[in-house]
Amino acid sequence: MAAAAWLARSRAPADQLITFGPAGYEAYARLRYIPDPISPGQLETDVDLPAERELWSPQARRALHVLAEFTTTPDRCFFCI
Repeated sequence: MAAAAWLARSRAPADQLITFGPAGYEAYARLRYIPDPISPGQLETDVDLPAERELWSPQARRALHVLAEFTTTPDRCFFCI
């Protein structure tokens, strides 16, 4: 839980934290698990996902392994998912 304490202490609006993470980092990466809206006015939350859809796809696993290489502590790396 200590690795995520910054979430509870942050004064940023919840939607900003959820979408972009905390302010102050030199760079950010966002890995999307849901499709982009396909029609004008459609929200990301309006997309119907099949119940059998896997959260951890092979592409997501690979991306997290690659992202871990960009830290000085790859054996102790946390992702907020």
